[in-house]
Parts: sequence; C-alpha cells; structure tokens
Amino acid sequence: MDSAAGLQVVGGADGHFSLVYSRDEFEPVIHALTYSDNAWQQSAQMVGEGDSPRAMLDPQGGLHIAWCGADAQVRVSRTGSTQVVAELPCQNRPELALDSNGRLHIAWYSDMVTQATGIPTQAPVVYEAIQTAEGWSEPAIVARPGRASQPSIAGSEHGTLHLAWSDSRPEEQSLSYASQIQYNCAGAPLSRLAQVAYDVAQRPDYQPAGDIIPYCQNRFDRLLY
Repeated sequence: MDSAAGLQVVGGADGHFSLVYSRDEFEPVIHALTYSDNAWQQSAQMVGEGDSPRAMLDPQGGLHIAWCGADAQVRVSRTGSTQVVAELPCQNRPELALDSNGRLHIAWYSDMVTQATGIPTQAPVVYEAIQTAEGWSEPAIVARPGRASQPSIAGSEHGTLHLAWSDSRPEEQSLSYASQIQYNCAGAPLSRLAQVAYDVAQRPDYQPAGDIIPYCQNRFDRLLY
C-alpha cells in the first residue's frame, strides 16, 4: 500500500477493524481491508472509483464508506451496495454520522448550488443529506462558508449531531459550530393546538410515509463564532 492515500482505520468489536484508503490504479480507486478472527482478508475489496474516503462502523458492525466519485458525485457504500447521494459535486472528504434513530447523515462541501430556476451556479456551501427507507433525502444547505471548507460531523450518545467547519472570509477567519437535535416528539409537552398540528402533519395526505416531520427543534442551531 505504498501509494495509498486518505488512509483511515475504524474499529468495532474486539479484534475487528477495517482499513479504508484510496489507491491510484490509472485512476484513484477506493479499497477496504478488514481484520477479524486474528487475520487479514486475503485481498482488499474494491469499493469504487474516486478519492477522499470516510469510513464508519455502525452498532451492528456494518461498514459505511463515503467518498467523492470519479465524477465528483458523493457516493456511499455499505456491504457492497453503493448509492449516489446527490448530483451535486463534492470537493473534499464527505463526513458520516448516525443519529439516535439509526439514520445515516452525510455532510460534504460543494462549490455548486442549484437556484430555484433550476440553473446551477457556483457558491461555497456545506450540504447535509439523510438516508431514509426510500433513499437519500434532498440535500439541505447547512452552512455557507466564505470559501472552501472541510466539514466534520459527529453524533453523541444521546443522538444530537454536532457539525463544525472553517469559515474563512477576507475580513476574518473563524471556526463555526452547530448542533442538531433529532426529530422526536415522544414525551414532548405539546399544547392542544400543537398536538393537533402534529397529528395533522402525520396524516398520509400531508406527509408521505417515511418523510421526516420538521418539528420539535430538529435543526442545526446555536451557531457559535
């Protein structure tokens, strides 16, 4: 692995961990190599073409790998199944985290945004998307840094997601932070009107099955500079 780049190791149960890296084979290719039962795999698994990999093990031991594909689109693989997250370019390493509901979140930096007219234009943005039973959600803009930025996302044991990114502008350079509390109205002290609104929001004619209800404080907030 003398030409390996972006090497990352992720550990799970005792004696089990995985190496993920990008290696040039005419074009950059993502590989994964697993160690378990006191032995390495005989050969590394080729995950897909691209670079800037990020790996994560879920509580069940499943290996999730995100990377920027050769076409600059964000891709995520789990146990051999690969999905394109969005047709928006990624410019550096995507980041992965699980929330309290077991849903996978991905954040990445892009230099492209699609206007309401459908016309793409250049702009520095950090996107986030969530994996649902129906696929990946539409990317949401969670930050607008002044220039290229490498986001970092992590989940806490209580399910809160934490996002950090650099924000460099001509007049100042700063490190920004935001947190996201997950959608969960169970046990929330709702008023009578709030409960009615919540019940209506869950009706299938208003809310497609599996969609997230934008309610109960689930948003990136508390921006610190």
